[in-house]
Order: sequence, then structure tokens, then C-alpha cells
Amino acid sequence: MHILGFNEPDMCGDGKGGACMSMDAVLSAWSRHMAPLAAKYGDRLKLGSPAVTNGDDGTDRVGLKFLDSFLHRCNGCKIDFVNIHWYEGAHQIDYFKKHVQNALKVGNGRPVWITEFGLTSGTNEEKRAFLKEALPWLDDQRDVHRYAYQMAIQGVLINSAGNSLTDLGKAYTYA
Repeated sequence: MHILGFNEPDMCGDGKGGACMSMDAVLSAWSRHMAPLAAKYGDRLKLGSPAVTNGDDGTDRVGLKFLDSFLHRCNGCKIDFVNIHWYEGAHQIDYFKKHVQNALKVGNGRPVWITEFGLTSGTNEEKRAFLKEALPWLDDQRDVHRYAYQMAIQGVLINSAGNSLTDLGKAYTYA
């Protein structure tokens, strides 16, 4: 059994679904909600960290710095894998790879789950090229255990009629 931590506690103010929680609130909620599950289910349960954004404002309130702070401050917490999100333009493949590598470092031996990633800009051709490079690379990363494009909605990975894949959807299913 796997349970994911909080959704983007580091994202505040844009109205896009981030939990917008202070570190103290995350630690308190983890203690109240996640720790009892870990105690009850033990090794049968795998707990994922809060899923953080790829933001960076120079503080420990955002992105991987938030995750790093959480992992260091959540003393004795059962955290079996780390969750990250990443959104940027299709021309940012090197940044994407670096972000994943940095998440692996922050996770300190824990597997990484990329529970959301998406391309915010670029032509269809640029987006397909990104996926053509990124997906095999992700599959080659021993400690990246899961990844998911956000999201499989009509007009992105699925055509507007909802009955077949778009070119981007076909690129995502590259196998």
C-alpha cells in the first residue's frame, strides 16, 4: 500500500491547487495524520513525502529546498519515497533532468516519484521532442520509480473528441 503526502504545500497564491502550508503546519499534520498510519501498518505501508513544486525563491519555503527542510525536520518520520512536480517549457530538458537529479540527492537514497510533470510552453514538435528524450532517460534512472504527465485531459494527451490520443499522447506512450 502506498500513500502520498500533501499536495504542493510549498505553492501559495496562484489558485492552482497547492496546499499552501507552512512547514510547521506540514509537520503537525504529518504527525496527526501520517504517523498513525505508519504505526498501524508498518512495513506494509509506503509513505511518500509531500509533493513539492520545482519553484525556487531562494528560501526554504519552496520546491526542493522545502522538501529538504521537511526531511531534516521531520525527525523519526517514516518517509519511503519523495514526490516531486515539475512544470516548465519544452526547451528546458536539461533543467528537467537536473531537477530530477537534485531530487534524488535531496531524497538521500529514497526513490523519487514524479507525480506530476507538464510542459507549459513550446510547439507540439518541441513537446514531442522533449518527451522523446525525457521518457527513456527517466526509465534509465534506477531510483525514479514512477512518473506521470499532468494530465490526460482532452486536448492534451487525448484528442478533443475523447476517442484517441493526440500526437503528444502518442509520444508519451512511446513504447
